[in-house]
Amino acid sequence: MANSLELSEQSGTAAASDERPWGRFTVLEEGSSYKLKRIEVDACRRLSYQLHHHRSEHWFVVQGTARVTVGAREFTVHAGQSVDVPCRVAHRIGNVGDNQLVFIEVQLGDYLGEDDIVRLEDDFGRAPVGGQTPPSKQSTQYPLPALEPPPTGARKVFGRSRRAYRG
Repeated sequence: MANSLELSEQSGTAAASDERPWGRFTVLEEGSSYKLKRIEVDACRRLSYQLHHHRSEHWFVVQGTARVTVGAREFTVHAGQSVDVPCRVAHRIGNVGDNQLVFIEVQLGDYLGEDDIVRLEDDFGRAPVGGQTPPSKQSTQYPLPALEPPPTGARKVFGRSRRAYRG
């Protein structure tokens, strides 16, 4: 994983960026109770199935198609749609397209550190075993499993057909 600080062209301040096995993220802005990120997910990759104890999240998809799990619900989200993830609710987002998925994440809470991630399942071996990540899985070399796209045909978003979301 590569950490970096890049100078934001708009604000002239340093923006934190990080490479992950599923893609990358850049912190666009941060305050005492919020953090704004641009997250890019590579084709057929997905983030950990995880939850947070101290923050909720709001995702706005700007490019691509995502398969999202929030609690017991699983659904597809397209560019221009958004998702709310409550605090302490298990969630996951994955890219089911051939192109990059890009979404803006707004984190809200009393603690926004990257260590407020409880991984329940992970395609890259980062979920803890017995409460700790095994030393063999702490390497920056991760396997790259493929995420299967959903079956073709009519797709449902929040239990409705896609047509319901087109103006």
